[in-house]
Amino acid sequence: MTEKSKIGSRNLSKKIVSDGARFLVTAILTLSQLACSTLAVTINGSSQDRIQLKTESLFDSLKALDSDGDKKLTIQDKIPQKAKLTNARGDVLVLKGVYPLSILWQEVSLAKEKDQEFLEITKQQLLEPPLFRAEKLIRDSYWDELTRRLDRDGILAMYDSKTDEGSSQQNQLKLRLYIPHSDKQLLTYYRSFLPYWRSHGVKVDLIRLPQQITPGYVRQLDGRHGVLSLGYEGSNGQDLKPLPFVVPGGRFNEMYGWDSYFIALGLIESGKLDLAKSMVDNFVYQIEHYGKILNANRSYYLTRSQPPFTTSMIRAVFDQLKPNEQSKEWLRKSIRSAMKEYREVWMAVPRLDPKTGLSRYYGEGLGPCPEVEVGHYDEVMKPFVGTQQFSKAKNSRELIELISKSLIANPQLNIRDPNLREFFIHDRTMRESGHDTTYRWHDRAADFLTVDLNTLLFKTESDFLALLESGDLPEGGEFGSRDFWRKALEQRKAKMNKFLWNDELGFYFDWDLKNNVQSDFISATGFYPLWAGVADQAMAERAVKFGLSELEQAGGVASTALSSLKKYNYPVGQRQWDYPNAWAPHQILIWQGLLSYGHKSDALRLAQKWRDMIEMGIRDYNGTIPEKYDVVDRTHKVFAEYGNVGTDFSYITKEGFGWMNTSILLSGKILEEGPRID
Repeated sequence: MTEKSKIGSRNLSKKIVSDGARFLVTAILTLSQLACSTLAVTINGSSQDRIQLKTESLFDSLKALDSDGDKKLTIQDKIPQKAKLTNARGDVLVLKGVYPLSILWQEVSLAKEKDQEFLEITKQQLLEPPLFRAEKLIRDSYWDELTRRLDRDGILAMYDSKTDEGSSQQNQLKLRLYIPHSDKQLLTYYRSFLPYWRSHGVKVDLIRLPQQITPGYVRQLDGRHGVLSLGYEGSNGQDLKPLPFVVPGGRFNEMYGWDSYFIALGLIESGKLDLAKSMVDNFVYQIEHYGKILNANRSYYLTRSQPPFTTSMIRAVFDQLKPNEQSKEWLRKSIRSAMKEYREVWMAVPRLDPKTGLSRYYGEGLGPCPEVEVGHYDEVMKPFVGTQQFSKAKNSRELIELISKSLIANPQLNIRDPNLREFFIHDRTMRESGHDTTYRWHDRAADFLTVDLNTLLFKTESDFLALLESGDLPEGGEFGSRDFWRKALEQRKAKMNKFLWNDELGFYFDWDLKNNVQSDFISATGFYPLWAGVADQAMAERAVKFGLSELEQAGGVASTALSSLKKYNYPVGQRQWDYPNAWAPHQILIWQGLLSYGHKSDALRLAQKWRDMIEMGIRDYNGTIPEKYDVVDRTHKVFAEYGNVGTDFSYITKEGFGWMNTSILLSGKILEEGPRID
């Protein structure tokens, strides 16, 4: 029972008459019925399947039903049990429940944007099942809304709400674009647009990066951060054509690392193979010019990567390309970069632990992360206020500001308090992991060899081997031999089984380097080895039993276990990558892992739970498709840290959220076919 239904019941009656279209709402309802989403649509008039209504009048009438003023029609509004709309011809549309009203609200808002005098809507549109409608919108429009291109006009869309970049100064918008030192022709290309940008009231600073990018250089960019250039087609002046890419959505208005893999899967499923291929090409550009796939293409991410799904993404695209020499050449170029990233980033110190042969995340850089929201460090910095080296700081925010300014003035500055110095290393590392933030590593992320990273590296080695065995890559030379990669993945598997597999519990756990002990914090990433094929069948059986018993909830698989939070007395609901929250990438990998080991019924059950939860949100909350969910209460109302991207929109969601869009498409495909996701 909702909070509203507990209050009691009362009768409501409302009549609204609008110019050009009479909108009659007659409502006799109880407050408990406000939460219902009974779907019913009837049209009586010259046509039984469509009706034409005056846009402006309809918009104003529906706006009157938005009782909480959030520019959405949801079960939190005082929606009547029955709504009747009559147009000038006397045609009558009768709607029952919030869902068809919310569809009408979305469609009329689009018509209003397009300056259409009338909206013609069909009964079929108003009766579309929530997930059917969502899948259609994802394929037909959401990906397009999320697509960016760093060309003349695309640069103007790269405002960054996470910093002051893009702020208005003296009635002029200011943006900064950083170009790799080695890419002179791209610098020339962008210089030609400076007059155009100025004529549109935007001052764009073009900055050529130094040959060697150091943490000190990145720190000194504070207050001057900007977007990093990406790949392009062509090789001469104005013939250059920057490649498109897809952003996650909302405040994440750039190309992100591991988001891009899951987005690419959704693009492929939507028939947008060329766009997915461009995403890979942009990754190749990043590796070649920035040395790694970045957390995202912003200057403050120059020293930080993200989970390496590179080869998985390459193979997902390559498997859909026409089998010809052009495709194989594309594959060779892409894998060449992936091998560079593998060797120089993930298999090199400081990310490689020479003692175990396994790898860890390690976010290089100096001091606090520039992109975090103001106030994020307030609580964690309190114990350090008053430290002798930064004694002038009187509170947490002053301390963060003083540390940042001190490092800008002297990048070689040694933060003498070891706990303070290590805090920033661990904070950046947690963000490189993609799981920011979580209690899983007890705020010591750089101390752990993680299951997820080493599984991804096993998958990378497996992909190299598979492409050599298929003959798609030539054996020997720069790509190595089958024997080399077979040995590499077998060695990693043995090391993972030694350090990361818990034979007593039957699940995978991270390894604590500092204390030389296996962690006991239960995470959904313990399922990753099933996705990559690390586990044998017996291990997989045990992992499924243990993992689901700890992590499965009403709406899917939680990021971490409640039992782990309780064991260490961590508060519930404070960190977004912990129980009760769940994320699309975990669900997608878990579904596939279960299918790979013959647990089809488990995979279908989890996919159905996920879809049911999403469907409820779309139906009851104006089409909402958020970044993440609380899978215990099956709600998008997640307020940990910066809230829930994808929920803050007006009238209609035009983009959903990148990997959530993909999870909708792939869960439907799994339930229909039970296929393998590459």
